[in-house]
Amino acid sequence: MSDFERLKRLDIKEIHEKTYIPVKNLEPLLNGDFSKFDRLKAIGFVKIIEREFEMDLSDLKEQIEEYFKESKNDNHFVAHQSQVEQKPQKSKKPMFVIVLALLLLGAASIILFQSKTEDSRNNADATKISGQITGEGDRESDKDLDRIDEKSFFTEENLTEKEIDSEENLTVEDQNLSNPEEPEPKEPKISKLFILPQGKIWVGVIYLDDYSKRNFLSSSPIELNASKDQLIVTGHGMFALDVDGNVTDYNEKGKVRFLIEEGKIERIDLQTFKNLNRGKAW
Repeated sequence: MSDFERLKRLDIKEIHEKTYIPVKNLEPLLNGDFSKFDRLKAIGFVKIIEREFEMDLSDLKEQIEEYFKESKNDNHFVAHQSQVEQKPQKSKKPMFVIVLALLLLGAASIILFQSKTEDSRNNADATKISGQITGEGDRESDKDLDRIDEKSFFTEENLTEKEIDSEENLTVEDQNLSNPEEPEPKEPKISKLFILPQGKIWVGVIYLDDYSKRNFLSSSPIELNASKDQLIVTGHGMFALDVDGNVTDYNEKGKVRFLIEEGKIERIDLQTFKNLNRGKAW
């Protein structure tokens, strides 16, 4: 039986009491539901359990690494697929309109040619009978030609209106495709962090990637590196916290603790501090 199987047989309250990891985090961790963690926090919890119970949980850590690797690949595929789907497709409407116009114009030309041939024969017959009849035949022929020209004009006018409507629809579609929804802006991360003491103060820092420590003792402003996930504890609460120019004053006798995670800072209590620091207050 592997150490991971032995761990799952233990009472979850016993694991909590020995590691200080909250039950709400232990349950999904042991059940393989890593969606509630980031990679750093999940691996950190497993290392705490390994140390306190003297176990080898390499198989659990491999499951976590595999989960976050697959999650990253899935996100990349979804983003790539979205980009492919957004490519506009060329419309076939202009070609259809052009073909229809050519067919109608061809039909109008044939009708006009037949009418002219028939009128020519009628004019020749009328000339043999009477000059007056010839004149009347010419006038009738002119009327026929006028009717054909009017029909051709209205047909071309309708085709032009259809082409304009089609071009307007294409223009609206192109505008919609060229203006995709803009992504929501991300919340900015901390760039400058200072502790401004009222007197001499001790400040301790624990970096959560490797649990290395730094400490300061000063009555002057102390600048901290906010680019890494870390725990911060002060010797007393008589100071001000300057986060990118936003200053918060503290006037307390006891220690004050903070957590910086993913570029955001929040105040935490002693129990949360211990849970994240492998059960230690410093």
